[in-house]
Amino acid sequence: MGAADIVPGISGGSMALILGFYEEFIFAVRSLASKEIFSLFTFQFKTFSKYVSWDFLLALVIGIIFSLGTLSQGIQIVLGDEVFRIYLYSLFIGMIFASVIICRRHIKLWNNRYLWGVGFGAMITFFLTGVRVEPTSNGPLFDVVVHAEEVNNGEGKEIRNYDEKTQMLSNVSESQLSGMLAKDFVQKDTIAYNQKTHRTGYVGDFVKPQEPILIQPWLICCGMIAINAMLLPGISGSYLLVILGAYPLVIGALADFTKGLEFDAFVILANVAVGIVIGALLFSRVIAWLLRHYHTATLTLLIGFMIGGLRTLWPFWSYEYILNPLKLEKGPQLELFEPYIPSVFMPTLWFAILAAIVGAILVFSLEKFATHSGQQ
Repeated sequence: MGAADIVPGISGGSMALILGFYEEFIFAVRSLASKEIFSLFTFQFKTFSKYVSWDFLLALVIGIIFSLGTLSQGIQIVLGDEVFRIYLYSLFIGMIFASVIICRRHIKLWNNRYLWGVGFGAMITFFLTGVRVEPTSNGPLFDVVVHAEEVNNGEGKEIRNYDEKTQMLSNVSESQLSGMLAKDFVQKDTIAYNQKTHRTGYVGDFVKPQEPILIQPWLICCGMIAINAMLLPGISGSYLLVILGAYPLVIGALADFTKGLEFDAFVILANVAVGIVIGALLFSRVIAWLLRHYHTATLTLLIGFMIGGLRTLWPFWSYEYILNPLKLEKGPQLELFEPYIPSVFMPTLWFAILAAIVGAILVFSLEKFATHSGQQ
């Protein structure tokens, strides 16, 4: 689940369903919403362990943290390669196809009316994941001078938002410019151009410090919505944050806090974390209730979510390189441009099919292992 959360378009819920512990995961999170959770604070550990699935949740959290710590760098390297990115997404496509077949097997009394649930779930995630949101800002956009040594473009790649001749980074939002100043990517006396007012000046003239608002309801709502993607298969939390327009803010705050323990960044992350906790406790109750009372119908809906979510996993795209104003040290980064249908004569297509087959075999093997272990 931790590895899945790193990859845009993959949700932790999808991995839980693929690996066969989705229902246990939902009911474990649901147990945190019980009143017995307060027994932990009164040191009634027997009551707490009886009603709260702490052992399962602890193992899951440790696994996610371990995965994030050990696999994040490797997966980011793969995502930054035009070819290996195709194979990674093909692997996940194979895993999801296999998991759909396995979930279908678990529905013993199949009725054709369940196809409506599959179709409805697929339609929701298909259209939701088709939303393409361009980064917008209520404030002005800036062009700012960034020296070539800061760009880390040793391979000489063509970068869409950076002019090497003028050394100008374009279309930087006000919040991003403030983040660049905090990270010392630019200085107060660095030249910047305001695209809205057509005024050239210094960064210090355009960026003014603001007092942080401690409670930000919008960020709390963003956290609540994003965590639903972890509980539901088919949509990633990071993708929902992109749709909501909060992804750059949250990622920038995470970078600022891990680097310099900035208070402003902590406020942003704390609000999102509050939303995540509230959303997990509330929405897990809804899913748990549906699984108890409408188990088969809910399972068909979840299958539909995974099928519709395949849209975000199409592996064949043309790319362009951009600079992230808040991650200049990482150099040019791949950005999706437009999808394409590969030729049957492309070796990449056949390697991608092979990767999908490997993903399917992996899931079927895990399912067989889990069944064998359960029988013992």
